[in-house]
Amino acid sequence: MTDILALKSSLKERVAAVCEHLYPQGKFIGPEFVYDPGHGKIKVALRGVKVGVWSHFGGGDGGDLIDLWRHAKGQTVIEALDDISRYLGVERPQFKVRPKRNWKRPVKPKTSRLSPVPCRQVAAEGRQRVLGGRYHHGRNSHLHC
Repeated sequence: MTDILALKSSLKERVAAVCEHLYPQGKFIGPEFVYDPGHGKIKVALRGVKVGVWSHFGGGDGGDLIDLWRHAKGQTVIEALDDISRYLGVERPQFKVRPKRNWKRPVKPKTSRLSPVPCRQVAAEGRQRVLGGRYHHGRNSHLHC
């Protein structure tokens, strides 16, 4: 089983060959591979820390080499991973399915504007309990009786 990071690393090691495979009409210009389909250039970094990062200057797309493969072939992620795995001669990465998390909304304490406790006592208790004894000067800093 191949890890997705190992697959990306293998693509980066073969970035020039991958670019030629996807866009045979492209050209190597300095540290970049450039393909111009007529509606904006596609440039792929061949060296440096951004090796394998690409941008389509006509459409605003970009990403890593897996995204470039998807863009060039018009494939979904799963189709691209299958195709890339066949190209590299490795097994397609398998992903672990995480168990579905069960989130619950916390219980909201019930409050009432009409309280049997006098307003000053509620305000004093609220400041001490919620704000640690400090006076609060905000939206709900006082009660209207």
